[in-house]
Amino acid sequence: GRLPEGGLEIPGVRVGALGVDQDADGGQEPERRHQDPVRPARFHDAWIIMDDVTRIDLWLQRWRIHQASRHIPAGGRVLDVGTSDGALLKILDGVIGESVGIDPGIPVQSTLGRHRLLPGNFPEALPALEPGSFDAVVMLAVLEHIEPEHLPDVGKACLRLLRPGGRVILTVPSPRV
Repeated sequence: GRLPEGGLEIPGVRVGALGVDQDADGGQEPERRHQDPVRPARFHDAWIIMDDVTRIDLWLQRWRIHQASRHIPAGGRVLDVGTSDGALLKILDGVIGESVGIDPGIPVQSTLGRHRLLPGNFPEALPALEPGSFDAVVMLAVLEHIEPEHLPDVGKACLRLLRPGGRVILTVPSPRV
């Protein structure tokens, strides 16, 4: 489908139909400023500026988060597999409960507000957690990076970590899937 003319609303972020809102003077250069709560966030207002990530990558990330958020219960605990910089946890912070993100690109265990960020691959690097610890396991554009021989372990770990009625929410960036 097409994005609505006015853009796509994501909690805390407004994404225009082409992914860029122009400045009042018509320029498109990103400003490095704190988000003004009165003015909607523009697409290029990112928490972490990554030189190797394009605007379309950031737009897609936020679009996927928006789509996933519709399937996460309010106050639910989330395991974000492939969390990268924790964008999902940041964007949904006021909506979700205390959650965990895991990614091989995270250098050391850290916290992001009330959320934990863990280094390593899922599920082997995940510390021992109680079965049923999460309402949702989210994998946005991650599944295609997992070696086929590891997929059964990933599936078993998801089932073990989900509460009854919990959901696995995933996207795969392929029109054939």
